[in-house]
Amino acid sequence: LAVSLAYAKKNALPDTLEKLDAGFAMKFIRSSLEKESASALAFDAGAVYHATDRTRFSLVLQNLGNNMKFKDVSDPLPLSLKGGILYKPGPRLNLSAELGEYFMDEKFYPAFGAEYWFRDAFALRGGYKFGYDTANLGLEVGLSLGFGLKVSGLGIDYAYLPFGDLGNIHRLGFWLQF
Repeated sequence: LAVSLAYAKKNALPDTLEKLDAGFAMKFIRSSLEKESASALAFDAGAVYHATDRTRFSLVLQNLGNNMKFKDVSDPLPLSLKGGILYKPGPRLNLSAELGEYFMDEKFYPAFGAEYWFRDAFALRGGYKFGYDTANLGLEVGLSLGFGLKVSGLGIDYAYLPFGDLGNIHRLGFWLQF
């Protein structure tokens, strides 16, 4: 379980660097393994630079926080630094690419994705993240499929991520824009 509270601002540094949006989030994370549970507090920070009307660049630091502790075993959060690019070939289609560095396993994870909006209210999404152990988890690991729905500043996002023998992941998010 992860509960997050985030704040972002368009044109965050108007006097220094125009077209830069920035934000941060604080999140509470809880995990359970059999009868044991652990929790942690983490912070994320990110920025998006609008290079052109069709191209954006992003940078984000995720999971800066304390370790999850199960009894006597302490497990660090997956601290990561990611950079990405978004290209909009048309008003409804978004194409993205990302390169993520996870500091704990010292491995890069490249990813790409696409999103198509219908009538500015419903989006279909799909993508693939490389770098997982497909020999043990199957070729579908890394795939993500989902959709988004937005009406009057309210939104719901859903994603399905198959993870082989480890099971499937379902992500559900609700958001409010004001």
